[in-house]
Amino acid sequence: MKSKLEKIALERLGLETLETQRIGAQDFCEHAVWSIKAALEAAYVAGALDGAAGLRELARFEARALAEEEARNTQSDFSPKDVRAEGPAPAPGQRGTMEETS
Repeated sequence: MKSKLEKIALERLGLETLETQRIGAQDFCEHAVWSIKAALEAAYVAGALDGAAGLRELARFEARALAEEEARNTQSDFSPKDVRAEGPAPAPGQRGTMEETS
């Protein structure tokens, strides 16, 4: 399959290839200024569309990654029953762990 530039060169300038042929008549061509301008504009638009498509894909990827990260952050196995008192045991007359007070 021909690259986008080769397709533009063929359609706008009538060039069969963009490869060096090492034959003067095939490597050096005369074209009207408006044909060259049309080819350059087509190449610019093609590049802009490729860039925009790439940015859209990047935005979709980042949004998907952010959603996955938020989902992981909201999924917590924490529950009040899992809370344990840390540190020294309570002194006599003081309240103990949540399990002891529940």
